[in-house]
Amino acid sequence: MILEPLLMASRKQRSRLTKRTSRKKGLPPGSLFYTGDNTAPTTITNIRYNKMDIKERHYESANDAALHVKPEEVLWSNLIGLSNTTAIHRIGETFKLNNLVLEDILHTSQRPKIEDFKDYTYLVLKMVSIDSESQIQVEQVSFILGQHYVLSFQEWANDVFGPVRERLRTDRGLIRELGPDYLFYALIDAIVDHYFVVLESLDDQLETLEQRVLSGNSDNLIEDLYRTRRNIVLLRKSVWPLRELLSALIRDKHSLIQNETLVYFRDVYDHTIQVIDTIDALRDISASIREMHTTEISLRMNNIMKVLTMIATVFIPITFVAGIYGMNFEFMPELKWTHGYQMVWFLFVSISTAMLIFFRKNRWI
Repeated sequence: MILEPLLMASRKQRSRLTKRTSRKKGLPPGSLFYTGDNTAPTTITNIRYNKMDIKERHYESANDAALHVKPEEVLWSNLIGLSNTTAIHRIGETFKLNNLVLEDILHTSQRPKIEDFKDYTYLVLKMVSIDSESQIQVEQVSFILGQHYVLSFQEWANDVFGPVRERLRTDRGLIRELGPDYLFYALIDAIVDHYFVVLESLDDQLETLEQRVLSGNSDNLIEDLYRTRRNIVLLRKSVWPLRELLSALIRDKHSLIQNETLVYFRDVYDHTIQVIDTIDALRDISASIREMHTTEISLRMNNIMKVLTMIATVFIPITFVAGIYGMNFEFMPELKWTHGYQMVWFLFVSISTAMLIFFRKNRWI
């Protein structure tokens, strides 16, 4: 079966998600249990900055990280790897985070959402990337926005925050002039901007598939098309909740987000709408490619049947004549004719030629 490998991969992914959830079975609410697969050590990178200065420090052990907050600076603490639940519990105690929030951070199959607490805002997003095999990889990223800090929690080391770090180091733009709410926006914007990179890759895949259909190179095309459509569905599932999430963030008042920063969140919202519209357009294009492929197969089959039908039609009268003289009756005068054999062949050729001329005249061939 052509699609069997893809169906197996899809079943494995669903099984992995259900197993992640089932690992917490029987535990009370607020239990800190990591449901993911990355067992690498948990590391933390702290960036402390203000308008005049910036300090960056990496901790190979999350237990050694300095997590104190100073009112004269902004702290961005980026944690990578969620296997060290002790370190995450320590972070929760330091910043007085609800245990249910810590539980959600460790449960890596959360739906994107935003929750507003008294002293902080909790946000869950999906960071999407394309691997070397052109497959969508989805990672949960959690954020905590506080009075003078932003905490980010990643399951894996790869991220899209490089441009944000570079802007902080080089003091480009407003990022070091404004507060943690602007950093919060910049991190969200980096994730949304990377959606466009993924969209570009998916668009290239669809363009290649379209060219294969038009050129007649349709070997394994259904399998490749199914894979691309699956990637589009995964991306849409990751992005769609962000629309309502950002809308609620802009509409509702959040004490930690200043009014002058809301305009930037509106810009991210516009980008999110653009991403969703592009995803829907790519989904329509993939459906069109599938229809093109089906039409191309039908046309090819029709042409084959047309040729076979004309061949059969040409041979019908020939078979009729041959059948008559193959009945082996004792008295058939034509069998005694001197040139009977040549005459039958002449009749065969004449009938075939006449029928081909008739087909050609009616533009059937």
